[in-house]
Amino acid sequence: MGSAYDVAFLDARRLYPEVFRSFSITRHFVPGTFTCADATGETTVALSELFSSRNAGLQRNSSGFDVDEEFRIVLSPGCSFEAVTLGDFGREEDLTVLASVASFGLLNDKQRFPTVLPFASTSYNNLAVAIIGIIHRHGWTSFNLACEKSGLAVEVACGILRQALTTVQGINAISYVLDTFSSETIENFLITSLAHSTVTVLASVNPQSYIPVLEAVFRTGMANGDNVFYLFPLGLNGQFEDIILNSVSANEISESLLHSLPFVFSLAFEPINWTAISVEVDQMTEQSRSVYNMTVPTASHVLEVACGILRQALTTVQGINAISYVLDTFSSETIENFLITSLAHSTVTVLASVKPQSYIPVLEAVFRTGMANGDNVSPFKFVNLDCQFNEEHFS
Repeated sequence: MGSAYDVAFLDARRLYPEVFRSFSITRHFVPGTFTCADATGETTVALSELFSSRNAGLQRNSSGFDVDEEFRIVLSPGCSFEAVTLGDFGREEDLTVLASVASFGLLNDKQRFPTVLPFASTSYNNLAVAIIGIIHRHGWTSFNLACEKSGLAVEVACGILRQALTTVQGINAISYVLDTFSSETIENFLITSLAHSTVTVLASVNPQSYIPVLEAVFRTGMANGDNVFYLFPLGLNGQFEDIILNSVSANEISESLLHSLPFVFSLAFEPINWTAISVEVDQMTEQSRSVYNMTVPTASHVLEVACGILRQALTTVQGINAISYVLDTFSSETIENFLITSLAHSTVTVLASVKPQSYIPVLEAVFRTGMANGDNVSPFKFVNLDCQFNEEHFS
């Protein structure tokens, strides 16, 4: 996925010259096929060698900060084990780690991983929000969550949905681990889950796995209009709708599946607009060939993942730029109004900025508004100016 990050940085430098006015990239690329453990070892050793050599040449002042104040980030497109190891490394080295492993539960432990920011090329958070929205819209109070035994993506997606439900009142969900290779196991699940709810959410990386479940729905008499099924789109193996249309065209769809389909709703991500990102696709393809000596077929699913990573990397940069823009563009009057308004709430203010110089006008306003009197505290960590970012920033 290195080429996707490379192109993202090119676009980021063009779109946000202030944030990227001075930066350098160190690539570590080893060709071949690696297990997760091998990749983790390779990355960790490379980082250790890189930072030990760089730290030896850095001058430090009495406060312990680097004189050149460089801000170091590691982008990890690897698996969860690699992200965990890099998270531990980042904590010790004060190194920010952007890990493309979605919201892997362990990484949310901010005491252990204070410098890790998880993200994903697939928006599992949007799936959770969509399911909760559907449940609310129909006035349901319970549903069954069936998560196939098919890898980390399902575990993460179901985990995010379960976590989201902890903040929602009035919805009761029971989670099941489903083995779609056993017809008996599927039928037992359907009969058991019916006692809890007539609404079932199915999660699998491979949309083909939904077919034996839906065929069992007909065999168990649940394709009767009293039960409803929602399908998660988690993998890169095609959309469920496409699989069904291809089966119908080839006259290969079973009668039991055909009878169950009226009660099935398949969620889907919007298709990638390849025309809109044709320039980026060409750049990623060329970068893969020239820098990484890899050829990516035009129809490859790898390219779809790369586009997802490109989008997420740019979204992260947009967030950084938005925060910087807000503090840079506030007028003295706006800052003073904020300070006066916030005083009615609390005498403790938290300051936040990616640019330390942005604190200066705020602290000057503290004096002008008479708040530099010993009654107010402004820790130098983060500032909340009660800003609402327009969603268009992240469209």
